[in-house]
Amino acid sequence: MNPIIATAGGLESPNANPQPTVPGAGGIPRDVCTGIVANTGPTLYKPLPFPVTAPGKDPVAASLIFVTRDGVLSAWSEAADPTQAFVQVDNSSSAVYTGLAFLGTTTAQLYAANFKSGTIDTFGADFHQFFWAAQRSGTPGFRQALRRSTFGLSTANST
Repeated sequence: MNPIIATAGGLESPNANPQPTVPGAGGIPRDVCTGIVANTGPTLYKPLPFPVTAPGKDPVAASLIFVTRDGVLSAWSEAADPTQAFVQVDNSSSAVYTGLAFLGTTTAQLYAANFKSGTIDTFGADFHQFFWAAQRSGTPGFRQALRRSTFGLSTANST
């Protein structure tokens, strides 16, 4: 796989190979990528963690996963298509993603900082969104605390 470098201007490569286009809402590449993680989940497990499928191809594990300000989560693998990422979740009506983190302990999960709703949107290894109990129950102060800190995410002690 060719190394991909995330920069303020987009994705760059130290070689001449084309880099993936990161789609926004509706699949149109028009917004800024605000979070990127490498899928370091075990690819030998079935089902594949964070599968990406190009038209006419079998699913492969995503190598890189992106979020954008317009609420889109997309995934890319050179084995699927070396030139483009594919939309996995389009939350453009309810999300403004400002950061992304990967947790790969016993199960692979993604955490996307959602500035619009003041939440951390959580996704399983199949890109299915699920909700923390604190989000469902309206735990006092939960959303207010997140609204002050939803610009970036990182995971601590995840191996």
